[in-house]
Amino acid sequence: MMYRLLFMLGLLAAPALGQLQFYTLSGTNDVQTPVGTSLDLGNRAVGDPTPTRLRLRNIGSTNISLSVLKLSGVGFSMTGEVPLPFVMTPGTNVDFAILFNPTGPGAYSASLTVNTTAYLVSATAYATAQVGVRDAGSTTVLAAGSPYDFGQIEAGTSVVKHFVIRNASTAPVSINTIALSGGSFTWSNAPKAPLALAIQQEISFDITCAPLLAGVQQGQLIVDNLTFPLAALATAPALPAISLSSDTSAITNAQQVRISINLASTSKTSGSGTLQVEMLPNIAGLPDDGAIQFPASSSRTIAFQIRAGDTKAQFNGQPYAILQTGTIAGTLRLTAAIAGQQQQLLLPIASAVPYLSNATTGHTDSSVSVQITGYDNTRSLTALTFTFYDVTGSVMPGGTIVVDAASSFQQYFTTTTAGGLFQLQAVFPVSGTVSGIGSVAVGLTSNAGTKRTEQIRF
Repeated sequence: MMYRLLFMLGLLAAPALGQLQFYTLSGTNDVQTPVGTSLDLGNRAVGDPTPTRLRLRNIGSTNISLSVLKLSGVGFSMTGEVPLPFVMTPGTNVDFAILFNPTGPGAYSASLTVNTTAYLVSATAYATAQVGVRDAGSTTVLAAGSPYDFGQIEAGTSVVKHFVIRNASTAPVSINTIALSGGSFTWSNAPKAPLALAIQQEISFDITCAPLLAGVQQGQLIVDNLTFPLAALATAPALPAISLSSDTSAITNAQQVRISINLASTSKTSGSGTLQVEMLPNIAGLPDDGAIQFPASSSRTIAFQIRAGDTKAQFNGQPYAILQTGTIAGTLRLTAAIAGQQQQLLLPIASAVPYLSNATTGHTDSSVSVQITGYDNTRSLTALTFTFYDVTGSVMPGGTIVVDAASSFQQYFTTTTAGGLFQLQAVFPVSGTVSGIGSVAVGLTSNAGTKRTEQIRF
């Protein structure tokens, strides 16, 4: 009974093994080449872990359970294995790769086991030089086929790396070809091939990556049959840091100020941004002052440009923007924004006594009048004082008149969008002859104090 059981198991196992076929894969189209009971990887350079791609395929008509897939041998490793156990239905592929990365020259072999079947894998390694990059006295040995990244580099600048080719083997090494390609990559102290390196001898040279345009940069260093890809990411030049300034440190109302956007260094690129102004008034709850704006745009926002070679931002060809400061007290907050940068400038405008820009007088046979134009940046006018003088310059009897104007101005400032601007006319009936009145002086009182005019003649 035991003999018959073993015999039947053998009959069942043999077709299952016969259903699996090994192939090597090559090219981008995965051209398949059948593999027998052994696989020779050929001659490989030490330090060249080029993978050999393999495919295990179920060419039968029944399912196969793949329970063992392992590689044993010094210098050999496997990548891309599937989790085991894995059921391979008819026509199913299992792709993986063998890496041969010996530590020195010589003949190597390994055993590749698939379930209960072993395949012989062999290869021969020959001595070659190591290629590395040295930085601050430390050398990083490069693996052939693995890209070396120069990192991010601003277009128009350069990064230099110090490369070393060293014979770390126990025998002399001959190098027949050393080449560099890639438009952004150049070298200095380039070695001349062919050459021979004694044991532990090395040569060195510099490779510079100097991209002119933004984008991915690619190149390669070739040492005999070993290829070392080079890579870098060139970024567009960043705009210099910006800062804001005004042409005067003492900001007052009813003024035009030049606002400049300064660059920390000469710009290597171009960009566009906006400059915005807003008023933070000392007294909240009152209407905004519409006169605070950039006259060139008739608004509180104005565009600016930065070009390659500029040291200041340009406002329609000018290195500054004109800003009207309006007629209310508070803080002007300017904000410039471009390419992720944002900078602010605060310009305080202090509270001040009322300002008179113009005062005129008039008269009829029975009255006199005074017309005043000015602004109160506190918007808190409370009282008006009119002092009349005769033609000799003396104060007339009863010649000082005080007017409580608080409610009138309060009503005016809560509705106007002219900021602190105001214009008033005061008419005074006269009993007697008007010709005896020579002049008048006006006083305006606000929370910030009183402003008095000189005598204004009739």
